[in-house]
Amino acid sequence: MSLRARAVAYLVVLHLIFAALGAYLLFNNRFWLLAVEAVFVLSLAAGLALSREMYRQLGLAGEGMRLIRDEEFTSRFLPVGQPEVDELIGVYNKMVDHLRDERVRLAEQHQFLSQVLQVSPSGVVILDFDRRVASLNPAAERLLGRPSAAVVGRPLDALESPLAEALAALGPGDARLVGLLGARRVKC
Repeated sequence: MSLRARAVAYLVVLHLIFAALGAYLLFNNRFWLLAVEAVFVLSLAAGLALSREMYRQLGLAGEGMRLIRDEEFTSRFLPVGQPEVDELIGVYNKMVDHLRDERVRLAEQHQFLSQVLQVSPSGVVILDFDRRVASLNPAAERLLGRPSAAVVGRPLDALESPLAEALAALGPGDARLVGLLGARRVKC
């Protein structure tokens, strides 16, 4: 049973008990019965209105979680006039602004690095965690003698090139000088 259903059930049960008390008063003093029943009806109406407002405010939190889960960082919430909820909305808006700024900053850095790699005279081969070629720049294409479309997704040792075999044999942090055809040497 949801929290909302439990709260409404609590209010209904409480007011049913009060109604039974009212029925008891019906037999003893009819004037008090009318006064007590009027108070109970007002109490039930106020309780339902308060719980509806409370759950409407909690719906904002659920909507915020959905937006974060969907990585939608352009939406912001407006204050609703309740201090506790407005504070939560302020924290959410600040967090979303920070995440959006961080995403833009990372995209700019990625774009800059991509441009540097494209014009770099040094060959750069980027591997994934399975040691397969994830990407390479134009200088690496020239050194390997193959276009990136023929290399990406394949392990280095499957490229049948002395340079690729030397790169595949390297461990993290190792360096090696590899001779290519002619007098050319490449530091890996």
